[in-house]
Amino acid sequence: MLPTMTTTPLWLALAAGCGGAGDATSTYLDQLDPLLQENGLLAERVLTLAAQIYNDSARPEQIADSWGRTVVPIAEHLADQASFVEPPQPYVQAHQEIVQIWGDRATAYRSLSEAIQTGDTEGWNAARNLADDVKLREESWFYALNERVGPMGLIVDPYP
Repeated sequence: MLPTMTTTPLWLALAAGCGGAGDATSTYLDQLDPLLQENGLLAERVLTLAAQIYNDSARPEQIADSWGRTVVPIAEHLADQASFVEPPQPYVQAHQEIVQIWGDRATAYRSLSEAIQTGDTEGWNAARNLADDVKLREESWFYALNERVGPMGLIVDPYP
């Protein structure tokens, strides 16, 4: 028999067998869940375009168009939606950090798109550097979050 898909977040499934987590943590992770789904979609779109570039399976104009019409709007939407989350007190500062990180990524991706459209090599390099920095900051943020919730038997997947 094939396993069935559920909408239960990964963190909740792990917590069920470990006695649960504090109310603030559960509340915050519930609020993060749809953002993490969108973050996973964004990662998928970026990887798909990277594969097309690597395999030379799309023309540069197609890549530029796809980047501007799919990647940039998702990145901007994610950053915007994250700003509406009202985390419980123990997570306010951490959440402000991820909002800033995702906002910076949206800016980097928008700048990359504009640099591609205009052929701006300097703009491309600056945006690429920002995107690389954001990637490292995001990884560190999720590492710190998992260090924080790990003792509760939880783990958060940034790209479910």
